[in-house]
Amino acid sequence: MLKKALKDSFKVLITKFFTAVFFILCASIILEVILSGVEGRTPQFFGYSVSYVPTESMEPTIKPGEYVLSQKTTFDNVNVDDIIIYKSSEGRFIIHRVINKTEEYLICQGDNNPIADSEFIYPNMVRGKYIKTIDAFKIFSGGINQNAIYIGLMVLFVILIITQIASLAIKSQTDNLKKKANQALLDKELLLKEMRNQILAEELEKLRKQKENNESEKGEWWWFTLFILAFNENQEKKDRF
Repeated sequence: MLKKALKDSFKVLITKFFTAVFFILCASIILEVILSGVEGRTPQFFGYSVSYVPTESMEPTIKPGEYVLSQKTTFDNVNVDDIIIYKSSEGRFIIHRVINKTEEYLICQGDNNPIADSEFIYPNMVRGKYIKTIDAFKIFSGGINQNAIYIGLMVLFVILIITQIASLAIKSQTDNLKKKANQALLDKELLLKEMRNQILAEELEKLRKQKENNESEKGEWWWFTLFILAFNENQEKKDRF
């Protein structure tokens, strides 16, 4: 019984832990999407980011309409031939290959472009380093609207909160029903115990009365037996005379 109770408690703790982690994760995603929109950058999670490539400047390495996974990096960690994402002076995010590096800036060029990019990329412009193309996101070839992601996450978060509240309400109701059922079972057991005790008391009372009656009858027969013996003795004396 104790082992089962400990097992149930462990399951409840595990469920609460993963629920809390999931809520924190959803809240963090929503917060990051909001902050990235305010700061004019792509959302990053644990240093990684997913970006949409709309142009053919990096063909055949990266085709237009594909999504790429990148990792946050710094100017010092970038080398020639790396594919990086940088924010141009016009505010656009560009993913191109590094073809030259100096102590002060980078020079990039698209694999499909005949000439290098027109501006130098300084350290504060570097955003991330290309890791791989995400083939699973090809279904979103038209691009994903960031506002739509934000709204979708908010809706999901609200649904999760409602679900959690409903789950807690159902659990509370279930616990109350279990408590009432246990109390009813306990009352039933007490009632049965009282009935058994009452029946036992009645049976003991019957046995006591029966014993008293038997002892009384024995006493009456004893006196009757003495009377018969005395009568027989008296009759014998008369017969002698």
